[in-house]
Order: sequence, then C-alpha cells, then structure tokens
Amino acid sequence: MSIALRYGYRCKLRHRARLTMLSAAALLLAAGCDFGPAASLHDPNRISSPDPVIDSVSPAGLALAGVDLVTVIGQNFSGDIAGNLVYFGQSRGTILEASPTQMSVLPPNAPMQNLLLRVSVIGAENFSNGVTYSLDAAAAPFGSILSFEDIFSITTDLAGHIYISLISDARPVGIERLDAEGTRSRFAQSGFGWADMAFGPDGQLYTVRAVRAVFRFTEGSSQMTWVVIPDVTVKLSAVAVDASGVVWVAGDNAHIYSLSPDKSVQMHAFEANVRDLALADDYLYAVGEQQDRHAVWRFARGAGAQLGPAEEILDIAGQGGRQGLSVAVATSGHVYVGTDATDPVILVDPDGTAEPLYPGILTSPASKMAWGPSGYLYVVRDRSESLDPTITRVNTRREGVRFF
Repeated sequence: MSIALRYGYRCKLRHRARLTMLSAAALLLAAGCDFGPAASLHDPNRISSPDPVIDSVSPAGLALAGVDLVTVIGQNFSGDIAGNLVYFGQSRGTILEASPTQMSVLPPNAPMQNLLLRVSVIGAENFSNGVTYSLDAAAAPFGSILSFEDIFSITTDLAGHIYISLISDARPVGIERLDAEGTRSRFAQSGFGWADMAFGPDGQLYTVRAVRAVFRFTEGSSQMTWVVIPDVTVKLSAVAVDASGVVWVAGDNAHIYSLSPDKSVQMHAFEANVRDLALADDYLYAVGEQQDRHAVWRFARGAGAQLGPAEEILDIAGQGGRQGLSVAVATSGHVYVGTDATDPVILVDPDGTAEPLYPGILTSPASKMAWGPSGYLYVVRDRSESLDPTITRVNTRREGVRFF
C-alpha cells in the first residue's frame, strides 16, 4: 500500500472516532437537560363510582359451600354481573344475577367459619363493609381409608357409629366401627367381605354375602348363620331390617324375601338384580336392574310382611347414569339414589321430580350409602383407575329413616 493510501485510511479512522465521541457527548447533554414535568397519570376529570354497601345477606350467617345461593342486598352495586366481585374471605363467589341493589351469588366450595363477606365494584375506590359469614361443608371426607383398603358395605347403629366391611390388601379383615370423629375400632373379626349389613331392633348386625343365607353378629363374635333360604339358586346381596324385626333380603333372584323374627320365610315375586334395599314408613325401596333397565322401585308393605306390586319411581338412565347402586330415604319422603353418573347422587322429591344432589361437589360412583344422625348421609365411593376408595359425609339437612 502506498504512503498516500495509508495516510488517507488513518484520517478516516480519526474522523469516525471524533464523530463517535461527539455523539456520546450529545446524548449525555440530552440526558442532563430538564424538559419540564412529565405528564401526570391522574385524570382530574375522573369521577369514581360510589363505594358499595352491604345491608343484608340471606340466608343470614351461614350457607353450604358451593351449594346454597346467597342473596346480597345493598347499595351501589353494578347492574352488570362483570362489574361486581363478591369475596368470601379470600375466595370469590360466582355471581349469577346482579342489579344495583341485589346480587345472587354461588359461594365457592371452600368451607370456612367466620370469614368476611365483601363486595367490590369496578370503578369504586373501596370495598364494601364486611359481613361476618360462615360456609359449612356440603360434603367432606370421613375416616381414613388407606390406598390398599376397600369397603364392601356400610351401615350405622342407633348411637350414630359407622360400620364398614373392610378389605385390606385384597383380604377381608373384619367389620370396623368408626366413631363420630372417624376413629376406628374392631367390631368383629371375619374372613368374608359382606355385601350388605343392617342392624335390627334386637341389637344384632344382620349380613349377607352372595349366598342364600343370612348371618348375624354381636360385637366381638364370629358370624352365626341365622336363616337359610330353601332355594339353592338364591344369592343375597342386599338387606334391610324394619322396626318389628322383619329382615328383608334380595339379590339377583326371582323374589324378594321377608324373614320374620321366628325365622319363617315369605317370598315376594320380583325378578331383578337388586343392588340395595331401604325402608321408610310403609314402603320397601329397591334399586337395581330389570331387563337391562336400571331403576328404583317401591313396594307398599302390609300387615304380616305382605308386599304390594312394584311401582317404579326413577329411571336411572333418565338422570345420566348407567347403573343404580344404592338407595336411602329421608323422613321427609325424599329418596337419595346412588349411581355412576358424573353427579352420582340423585335426589327424588316426594312429588317424583328428580335432580342431582349438589352438582359438582360429589365424585362418582356413589356405590353404597347409610344414614347417620343429624342429617348426615355417608356415601362410599369405590376404587377406580384414578381414585382411591373413600367415605364422604354429606350434609343433606334432612333426617334419614333409620330402623333399629
């Protein structure tokens, strides 16, 4: 390269360096300049909406979490549902209807006592006043059923204890008693899983297990064979005992059987695969399958353990289920039916209308059920591919029919 070219190249480099330095200096000067105050985010013309006010809440003080609709009455609410937020403690409820003075809200399924219910309105600066409120559990796990255990059947006694026929590691271990807190004790040893159990007025526990015999237990004893049905083809899987001591049994047979305290046997024609039985007033209720249809029937009971014709009160398929699995009756005449539907317990009103009990709260299936005291219905969910078995205590707020 010639001397002239090398000199020109160096000159260009020096010129670029000077330009870079001047640009940097200009940026520093600009950064240090004061261009006056920045634009304020405050809008002096904005007018806030008035703060919401709660005047009253219904039902007052208490509701079932995720179940009861709560009416909030007050002032300065938004008439647009999306313009309101209703908090139960830290959890938001679902607003179903809204006007400037009233809202209908489904509380969250988050049971808690003495929480603060408050309303926020979009555009208002402050929350409403708080109202002390409680959300009771509509359904809660009961007892401690382990991952390797299964429940064959469930019943209760006069004192409100829960009894389960328990399987552990695929082996029957006996009948366990659970107190009101779910603490277990052993009621009786047994090498069998019992398909159904029921206490009688004599204090004996009557059981069946897919054979033609009815067995009974006292605490700490082994099973005693009480009555054997003469027909060798009979298999019994459901049992209920009425206040006079008559034991009603059924299964996948051509008859329902009534067994009097003197051990005499009567047959009542009804060909079906009966999964469960329940008694109430002058009726016997049965749930099961007949000619590929799953349904609930009731039979009028007469003197001398007579049984009238079957009256269908519920078609299981019409309620989204494939199978009827269990049945229980309240003193009010409401019938609770356990199924394999997504919302597994169907509530049948005395007028015959039916609807799911507590949609979205219970998990399927409701395989077995038994009444406890204080309106609690104990529901067994059997093991599935994704869920372990469990007992759920459901607050129905209705007393169950319990014969002892």
